[in-house]
Formats: sequence, C-alpha cells, structure tokens
Amino acid sequence: MESVANIGQSFKAEFERQVEAEYSKLSRANVLIAGHTGAGKSKLINAVLGAELARVGSGAPVTDCYTRYSVNSVPVVIFDAKGWEGGTEKELLFFADTERFLAEHRSSDSDSRIHVIWYVVDAPGARFTDFDERLIRVAFRDIPILVVLSKCDIAADEQIQALRDEIAVRQLTEVIDVVEVAAAPLARRAEPRLPPFGLGELVTVTTSRLPELVRKAFISAQRVNFDIKRKTASKEIVAFASGAFAIGFNPLPFADAALLVPLQAAMAARVAVIYGYRKDEMIVVMAASLAGSTFATVCGTTLANLLKLLPGLGTMIGGFINGTVGASLTAAMGFAFSSLFYEIGQRTLAGDETTLTAEWAQEFLHSQFLRIWQILKGKKRLDALVEGEQLMAEPRGSGPA
Repeated sequence: MESVANIGQSFKAEFERQVEAEYSKLSRANVLIAGHTGAGKSKLINAVLGAELARVGSGAPVTDCYTRYSVNSVPVVIFDAKGWEGGTEKELLFFADTERFLAEHRSSDSDSRIHVIWYVVDAPGARFTDFDERLIRVAFRDIPILVVLSKCDIAADEQIQALRDEIAVRQLTEVIDVVEVAAAPLARRAEPRLPPFGLGELVTVTTSRLPELVRKAFISAQRVNFDIKRKTASKEIVAFASGAFAIGFNPLPFADAALLVPLQAAMAARVAVIYGYRKDEMIVVMAASLAGSTFATVCGTTLANLLKLLPGLGTMIGGFINGTVGASLTAAMGFAFSSLFYEIGQRTLAGDETTLTAEWAQEFLHSQFLRIWQILKGKKRLDALVEGEQLMAEPRGSGPA
C-alpha cells in the first residue's frame, strides 16, 4: 500500500490535473443578449457571470450590431447586441443585421449556435413595442427566449404588470418566461436600497432550457444561484460514491487506497468546476492540499485496515463492508468539498470575503468531513447517500433570487 505521504501527494497532483481536464470537457454555452439602449444589458451580464466580459473579455465584432465576448476563465460566450434607439430606419437596420447574424448561428451542428436569448426590457420605461414583437417572433424564431424586465427596483408595480399584460396579449410562443430582475439596484449614499434580486430565477429558467451538452458550463459560470450548483454537485458525488463502492468490492484490501485516490480526486475536481473554481485559485490550491493530507489519508488507511479488524468474515461479506465504507468515505469527502465551496460563494456574495482565511477553511473542511462521515458510516445501503442534500452545512441563503 502507498505510504500516507504518497497518498496525499498523489491526491493533490491528480486533483489539479483533473480540474483542467474537467474544464477542457465543457462545451461553452452561447447566450445572446439584446435590448434597447439603456436597458441594462451589461449590468445583467456582469451580475450573473461575476466577470465584466464587456471590459476584460476579448470582444470581437461579428457583424455591425453584434459583438462576441469571452474570457478563458468563463465557459460561457456572450453575443451582445448593440443597443438601438427608436426610429424606423435604425430598427430596420438592426433587424436586417440580426437576420444575417443568426443565419450563421442557428445550426445545431455549430459550436457558435445560440442556445438561449435574454431579451432585456427596461421596466421603468413600461414599453413593449411592435418592433419588439417582430424581433422575437420573426428574427429570433426557434430559439428559447427569456424576456428580462430590468431595473425592477425602481419600476412601479403598475408598470411591471402593464408590461407583463402587453407581452401576454401578444401570445409570443417563443417566450418561455418573463423574469423580473434588479441586477444593480439604485444606491443612496453609496448604499444599495435593495439587494439584487431575480438573478437566481433567471439562472434557473435559463438552465432548464439549455441543451445537456452546455448546461454544466452555464452552471459552472454563473455566480448567483449556488443552490443549483449544490444540487448538481450532490448528484455527481453520489455517482462517484457508487464508483467507490465498486472499487471497494475487492478481496484485496491493500489495493483499495491506491485505486480510490484517482476517483476521489476526480470527484473533488468536478465539484470545484461546478462551483466555478480553477486549480490556480487560492482557495482551490488550499483545499487540494488539505484534502490530500487529510481526507485521502483517512480514506486510504481506513479501507486498507478494515478487513484486518474483521478476521473470519468471508470474501464476499468483507468485500461488501469494504465497498460500503469506501462509498461513504468518498461521499463524505465530496459533500465536505461542496459545503466549503458553497459557503465561500455565499460569503463572497454577501461581501464577507475577509473571513475566508486558510485557518477558517481548514477547520470548516475538517469539521464538515467528520460530521458527514459520522452520519454516513452507519448507512447500510448505497442509495441512502441520495440524502446528500441534508448532509450539507446549514445554508446561508441562496444569494440573489
């Protein structure tokens, strides 16, 4: 069996390799965002993705009215439509350019296929025009569209309801939902009057309509709905725990630790990617080191010595116990990682990043692992691990909803 030190080093090295491998497998989601001048498109993009793509991204004009924005660290591509003002001539030019643009971005075989459209309408303006309808019904046909009512923090209820009624009466089958948001609420004396809202719902609806191939990329990239990240991570953790059960079902106990390290490292890497963290970020480097020196060691030594403590049991029974323990230890590691990344995300959203110290992370990760392991080690069936949502640390809230 590998030594304790080697297990830790192997875990850390494999984790870092797997993080990059996981990102390389993601197919980018392509989001088109359109709206009148001043509708608040840039603030919406920045709020949801946590990166100012329009400022730091590599913007590449693709037509007169459309620009492609992307950065290597964000697995989502934004196609930003140049805002337009009222006027028949300007509207006709924009419409024609849109049709030219989408002629090359509709194909399901293309990497640049538009997967979803956010059509941003200024809620305080309370106007949804015939041109808006024509764009959605004709130019944007056959693409899922979310109408985003922006700046709802400063719009009257009557204005918002009037917009909803106007959109509803036009019976636009292309519109899958209407979402009210405030991406950057109005501030007074540098203090926001309200926290951002509606962003979590926007992410949930968007995710539900994305193809499976790009859904994981969007979940990873978005920075406002951590509940959907947590649920996605939980499903992956249970799947990896099933793999650990299969590995542990082995009559050679001293081989188990070495076999489980790559699987556990791959699981931890996938969880990190779901939460949108990369291997060179401080918190991920620290988590990898902690897990490498603590969790992998615990898993390895526990599995290796389990059967020695149970002499007289048959190979089949011993293998079953070993597999169950391997699965529960792997799940405990995964849920501890998920709890850590979830908590980091919540504190970051709340502007509480000063508390994210190495000492805090070490204590949090260690305590979560031990707490979850105590719960799971008594489970006799692998399907009990599906209860993983209840194994997470108490959430601080889902962030902007």
